[in-house]
Amino acid sequence: MIEADSDPNTDLKIYVDPHEGGAATQLKIVSVEWGRLVDIKDSTGATVFSDIVVRDSILTQGSFTLDVDPISARQTLTINKLYGSAEFKAALDQALHLQSVLSKSLDPSELPPFTALPRNSAMLVTFNDLLDPKRIDGTTIRMMTEYPPDQPFEARIIGDPNHGDRVDFDGKVKFYSTRVIVDMTVSQDEAAAANPPLVVNSIGLPAAVDANKPNVLLRIPTKTDTASSQFEVLENLTGHRLSFTGNGPVDNTVATLDVIRAVRSMGSTVVTGDPSNGFLADNLPPEIIGEQGVVVVVTDDPASSDPSDLLVDLTFGTTVCAQAVRPDDVLDLGGERATASALSLTPINGVVTGAQFHLNSGSDLTTFLAGGSGEFITTWLPTAGVLPDCFVEYSPDPLTAPNVGLATQMVATVKFSEPMDPATMQAFDTFTITRTTAGLSALRKNVIGSLAGSQDLRDYTFQPTLPLRHAQGTAEIFQLDVVGGSTGVRDLAGNALLNSLPAVTFTIDPNEPTQTSDGFVLKFSSPDEDIPSFATSFDTPEVRGQHLYDLTRGIIRPRPLTRFSAQADQSKPVVGAMIPFTQAIQTPLSNLGSKMMGVWRYHDVGFSLVDEGTMNLDVEGLNWAPFGAGVAVDQFPLFQLSLTHSRYLPDEEINTQTLLPTKTLSGLVATFSQNVASSANDPLKVVHPKDYGYILTPADTFVSSTATLMHPWPLNRQIPAGLNPTYYTWRDTAVQTLGAPNGYGADTGRLIQVTGLGKAGSPYGKDQVPTVGLPLLFEFRCYPNDSSIGLNGFKIALALNSSAAPFFRAFSTGGILASGQPKKVDPDNEPTAQGGVNPITGLTTPALDNSFYYGQADFVVRISRSHSIWFDSQLGSPVYYTPLVEPTPSQQPAGTSLVFAYRGATTLTPAPSGGSAKGTYINADNIDFYGDSKIVALGGTAASAFTVGFVTPGDNTWKPNLTSLSGAKFFQFRVSFLSNAATGLYPELSAVAFPISN
Repeated sequence: MIEADSDPNTDLKIYVDPHEGGAATQLKIVSVEWGRLVDIKDSTGATVFSDIVVRDSILTQGSFTLDVDPISARQTLTINKLYGSAEFKAALDQALHLQSVLSKSLDPSELPPFTALPRNSAMLVTFNDLLDPKRIDGTTIRMMTEYPPDQPFEARIIGDPNHGDRVDFDGKVKFYSTRVIVDMTVSQDEAAAANPPLVVNSIGLPAAVDANKPNVLLRIPTKTDTASSQFEVLENLTGHRLSFTGNGPVDNTVATLDVIRAVRSMGSTVVTGDPSNGFLADNLPPEIIGEQGVVVVVTDDPASSDPSDLLVDLTFGTTVCAQAVRPDDVLDLGGERATASALSLTPINGVVTGAQFHLNSGSDLTTFLAGGSGEFITTWLPTAGVLPDCFVEYSPDPLTAPNVGLATQMVATVKFSEPMDPATMQAFDTFTITRTTAGLSALRKNVIGSLAGSQDLRDYTFQPTLPLRHAQGTAEIFQLDVVGGSTGVRDLAGNALLNSLPAVTFTIDPNEPTQTSDGFVLKFSSPDEDIPSFATSFDTPEVRGQHLYDLTRGIIRPRPLTRFSAQADQSKPVVGAMIPFTQAIQTPLSNLGSKMMGVWRYHDVGFSLVDEGTMNLDVEGLNWAPFGAGVAVDQFPLFQLSLTHSRYLPDEEINTQTLLPTKTLSGLVATFSQNVASSANDPLKVVHPKDYGYILTPADTFVSSTATLMHPWPLNRQIPAGLNPTYYTWRDTAVQTLGAPNGYGADTGRLIQVTGLGKAGSPYGKDQVPTVGLPLLFEFRCYPNDSSIGLNGFKIALALNSSAAPFFRAFSTGGILASGQPKKVDPDNEPTAQGGVNPITGLTTPALDNSFYYGQADFVVRISRSHSIWFDSQLGSPVYYTPLVEPTPSQQPAGTSLVFAYRGATTLTPAPSGGSAKGTYINADNIDFYGDSKIVALGGTAASAFTVGFVTPGDNTWKPNLTSLSGAKFFQFRVSFLSNAATGLYPELSAVAFPISN
């Protein structure tokens, strides 16, 4: 590259790249690189290059100083050498040594690693010729993101103003670039200057959630296509396009024949392990910015020959916020700006005289010399002698600035020198407003509100959900805190504040009308955030269930996403006591059609009834045990699989004298729909639709960890491309239904009989068994088809050989009748089990029996559920508002979520107390898996039990909205954590707030 002066009307320089004068017959890519977009200055402060991409690792060190303009947020790299010197050139060469982007495609055979781009970086594409500037935009250079990267991403696409050449192509000598910059971020100024305007984006690319998959794609079309709205393509000065060949990876599946580069963005350090939280390395800590209204008188500085050097007298609008001017402070007069060049005198009565400023490049001197009203902009410095209160802006304005006499419907804004990470801006932990009233419960101190960030993420405003609590005639004091340090607010790269802002207070205008706003906030800094006075010898946690605490970060999170398999075979005590059947069973894989229901109980797969670790399990796969050495190839074009909880809990306990079952009616019944525990709350869920079919291949057969030969059902294995897996949650504590009539209840009598442990019907009696004790009910529908063979057989057991009851199976299956005619079964028109056909006699077999199908369930821990205590609003007629949750849904990892549900009560008895009562309903240890009072059989006590008077008597169901419970004195919540089964990512909960008024 050859360095040359640029056009005469600027002081900037250019690098002359090799090129073909704009006449190349084929446009070629020379390189694709990435780095940090900056302006470069030399030791005199003169800007040498603007919008130039430098190596990302160049920070403040040695010959370099990296700064961020606190006003524009542009990054400036100063090379601390004089432009033109050998030292400057050596440092510049070092800075321009960029990292290459690997030439990778989206082909499934493409293996990692993929180039990892910091989210706020810039990509630089160098070509072999001068480019037509009219063809450089977001339509000719396209960026795509997501998994897979097929969604448009609006980057700022510009020609590199520093690389190319000045040539006479149209009668005038002009600069033409050989490079295109793809800037992943867009500032406010850049967004406004773009044509058409762009959307402000301070964060850049979306965060990666997988370090091994591409989620960003550069597309450069080589062909126009009207149908694809590709009306122009990138060209050189003579109209020659980018060649489809010889430019690396391509996509020939699109009409525009794109040249591509597949990369990945960086992600959160805790997710992908990337440094700096996925952003460019940054050793510049953010600062808090203050803006004060001033009236100024501006004159030339007689001690300087530079007309841009000025002397300014400043009269501060708020006297107590006046301060001495420091170097790098900024004065803004209607968009015309000057930067302080020296420390001024101390203010006297709010006036600073003779402050030295230098007019910023691009600002109008005449306008600035006129003076008038403006804004004085500075950073918070603890030693500057100014009140921290002056660095918080309130709206509406206080009666007396900066902080006296605020309206109850106020907002508070704090400004920062650079974009701040929204995930660290938390309205209940890091940027808070609290009440200072003595004696308040820890749960009631926080003002409930949300934080709204500006488009550039540099200004954050606390917006209370309700007017601040206030009694007319009183000037209540509130406190605002912006937390610094490693647990406080941080910039995008994870840097904490350079100088933390001390707590500031403000008062309410006594003349404001009375407001009765209130609420609760849980921040999960401790399992027991609000300790009642009577709890001297026991804890009173607010939440219990399937969550884990991270007390250092003040969050709760779900159980880890894990996968495991559980076999229903002879390795389990009760199943092992069954009698293996010596013949193969065809049902339900019959070529003449079949409909079958069967069950697996919790202990059939080795689960304990009250082990919370095996509750709320998603069934991801199911497997069956073939009879004999394996399976034969077969296919069923139409095959459906559905799951739910069974109403019936078969109990094959036997009378030891007669060897006959004692609970013959505890099993399934012939009417299929009656076997479903609750068609309203938990209907039969189709997890494998019939159109997906079922193909049996011997290669899929495997041996389980218990040495049982298994073959998979098609659930989540044979699904159309592009569709997501389907899950069913077994032992679901969000499903409120009771079952298991006609037996003991749970535990079953047979379990006690076989193991010799426990007590039948404890802890749940007959017809009172919730979902944690109800069997998994599976329904198979196999549709008749002449192309199917139906020769595969199942390995089963008989629960007992003394009786066919209780029933574990209900079915209808086709067969060949004694007359020789085939009997077909359409499972969609089979409401009642009719039995099968004996293959030898052709006679009908019983529709119900105790056949138990060996198999294996494959589980994924995708959902975790937790329940709260009951909260007392302490209001006569409370009005509930939509709760606020941190992190917000948009801040949760992709594919994860938190789902809340609520219920209300008008009375709760007895009242909370100490001793053996242990707080009753305000102690989560007294609550069971469903949020109800824990019974004695589950470890509760008679003294700690409580009775709930629900809003609608007898209605204990959960509601999706807290607002629907207004008027209820008490409320309770349930939170469900939904993790991403594909990525392993999970949601977190750092705070939940419940706004209330009377």
